[in-house]
Amino acid sequence: MFSLRSHRLFKPFGLILFTQLLCSNLLLLVKAAEDVDLLVVYKNRRGREKIDALLDFFLVNRTRILDVIYEIVENTTEGTDFDKFSPAELISSIKTPNDLWERFRDQLNNDNNIASVTMNPPRKIPPNDVFEEKIVDVVDTIDVRGRELRNILPPGIETVQANELWDYPFKERIGVCVVDTGYDLGHIDLPIEGVTGSTPQRSYGLWSVDENSHGTHCAGTIGALVQNNLGVDSCMRKENFRFHIGKGLNKEGSGSGSTIMASVRGCQSAGAKVISMSLGGSANNPDEAAFYRSKFDEGLLIIAAAGNDGNTAKSYPASYGSVMSVAAYEDGADFSQQNNQVEISAPGVDVRSTYPGDRISSKTGTSMATPHVAGVAALIWSRFPECTNVQIRNILVMTAKKLGGVEYSNRYGYGLVQAEAAYNLLKENGCGHGDTFVNPMLSYEGESVGNGGSAGVSEGGNSGASGYRGGSFGFIWLLLLCQLYYT
Repeated sequence: MFSLRSHRLFKPFGLILFTQLLCSNLLLLVKAAEDVDLLVVYKNRRGREKIDALLDFFLVNRTRILDVIYEIVENTTEGTDFDKFSPAELISSIKTPNDLWERFRDQLNNDNNIASVTMNPPRKIPPNDVFEEKIVDVVDTIDVRGRELRNILPPGIETVQANELWDYPFKERIGVCVVDTGYDLGHIDLPIEGVTGSTPQRSYGLWSVDENSHGTHCAGTIGALVQNNLGVDSCMRKENFRFHIGKGLNKEGSGSGSTIMASVRGCQSAGAKVISMSLGGSANNPDEAAFYRSKFDEGLLIIAAAGNDGNTAKSYPASYGSVMSVAAYEDGADFSQQNNQVEISAPGVDVRSTYPGDRISSKTGTSMATPHVAGVAALIWSRFPECTNVQIRNILVMTAKKLGGVEYSNRYGYGLVQAEAAYNLLKENGCGHGDTFVNPMLSYEGESVGNGGSAGVSEGGNSGASGYRGGSFGFIWLLLLCQLYYT
C-alpha cells in the first residue's frame, strides 16, 4: 500500500508544508481574535441601546467619544430621529473581537436605528517629523553676563508676518485649540492662567502633561509668551487669545479618528474657534468627513498638517474639504505632501519652539507649519471677529505669497501665509471681500478607499470572518496531511 510517509521526498517537504500550514492557521486564529475599532453613528436611542447590549455581550473595552452623548440621548424621546444633532453627538467608538463582530455585522448594518458602522481610522503624528537633538533650557536664552535679557524671534514668525501685528488693536480674545499630545502646563514660556483642556481617552493621561513634546512644541508656535525676555516668541500675545488643549494623541503620538473628533468637540464646547491639528493618517472615513463638515458649518476653522511622506498621497483629516491642509514651503521641505488638497504653506523646517521642562527645541515637519497658519488665522480673526470662518479662510488664501511663479501648485497650495497682508486686505475691504473667492477645496470629501469602507474589512481587503473560515478549512487539510503521513 502506498504511503506518503514511505516516500523519500515527503519527509522534508512534508515537514515544511506542515510548518507553513500550522503557522498560517495560528496567525488566522490570532487575526480572528484581534479587536476591531469601529465608529458607530446612531439614528436614535434604540440604536445606542442595541450597541450597548452587544458591548455587554462582548465584555470588551469601549470608548465613548463624548460624555455629552449620554446627556443628549437620555433626554431625547425614545425612537426620535436625531436630525437636529450633528454627527459629533451621535458617534461612538467601540472595540470588539473581529470574529464576534462578524457575527453581528449584517444585523447592525441593516438596523433602521443605526445610520452606519465603519472602521475607526488611525491618526498619529505625521511620520518623519524630525526632532533636533539639541534641546536647551529656556534660561539659557538669557544673557547671564548681566546684559539685557532677550527673546529668540524664530524666523518663521517673521516669515508669516505675525510679529507685525503684535501691537495692532484687537477686538476679541479668540479661542484657539491645539489637538495633539498634550501641553506642558507650567512651562515658563507658555500661558498658564486661563488655559483649559480635555482628554477624551482616559488612558492618555492628563491634558496638562505632555510626555511626547509634540503638542507643547506646536502650542508654542501659536502662543509662547511674546517679549517676556526669555525663550521664544510666537504668533500671538497672550492677551489676544486663550488656549484649550485637546489631548487626542497618546504619549507615543498615536490616536484614532474618534479621539481626535472627541477632542475637537471639546474644543468647540470650550469656545475655541480655531483648531490646530498636526496629525493625520492615510485612511479616510465618510462619517469622519461628515463630522468635520458639520463643525465647519458650525463656524470652526480647522487646520491640519498635509503630511510628511513626500509624495502625492492624501492625508486625513487635512484633505477633507472642510479642513485647511498645510504644507511646509522651504527648499529643504521635500518631505511635504504634494496633492490637490494642499491649500496653504508655512515654515516647517528647523522651527524653534517650546519643549516640556522649561526648555526649547527645534523640530521639522508639516506639523510645525500647521500652527503657523493656525496662529495667523487666530491673529487675524481676533482683529476682525465679525468675519465668518469661511471669510477668514479665504482671505488667508487670497493674500498668501505666491510661490513657484504660479497661482496654485500641489506643492505650496495658494502660497505662503501672510498675516499683515491679510489684515490690510480686511481693513481696506471688509469681511465681505472673503466671499468673492470660490475655494475649490471646500467640496472635496475624500475617496472611498482605505479604512473608510465597510466595517470588519482590513486594509488588505479580507474580513476577519473570511479569514477565520479559511483557518478552519486549512486545519482540515492539516489533519488530512497528518493522516496520510501516519498511514
